[in-house]
Amino acid sequence: LEKAFYRDGLAAFTAADFQSGLRVFRNGSGDMPGTLEKSGTLFVNGSKIRSDIQRVGEHEEAHAEDLSGLLVSLGATPVVECEAYNFDFTSVETFMRTAQLLENTGVAAYVGAASCIDNADYLRVAASIATVEARHATYFDLMTSNTVFPSPYDLARPMGTTVDLVLATGIVEACAQPMGAPQPPFGRGE
Repeated sequence: LEKAFYRDGLAAFTAADFQSGLRVFRNGSGDMPGTLEKSGTLFVNGSKIRSDIQRVGEHEEAHAEDLSGLLVSLGATPVVECEAYNFDFTSVETFMRTAQLLENTGVAAYVGAASCIDNADYLRVAASIATVEARHATYFDLMTSNTVFPSPYDLARPMGTTVDLVLATGIVEACAQPMGAPQPPFGRGE
């Protein structure tokens, strides 16, 4: 889902779109998207933000490919991309808010799935992805002026609950593969 979201979103928006569509941070020194101007006006470097989002999309593509390969190696069938999505690309703001929702939901899903993984190698992979997802979520929380650390612990959502939440958004329009929680065991008995 995230792989398709970033692929399609980056095709929909240019650096100039991000430049004009967001009133957030201006590119400053270091990795932060930017700093507040003395006048109180917020600026954005559209090229930097689009580049950051492109990197997030590359991460999501790597996660999808690696997890699919892991599932195949375990004799399981990986999830296939759905045929149609209803991503709201009417504005840069809706794109950023959807990214924020997807990334925060992804963090909760990985935390929730951890209890289903009893193979230490697989758990390390999932934990590594979860921390990257958390960085993505923080980036979009910052960009949308959301609280970046609302609690001392991330919410853990069971897989079924996560799937239900995504389906409730209406983002998935058509999917040949049934949308449901994968069933454990993940690495049990290895």
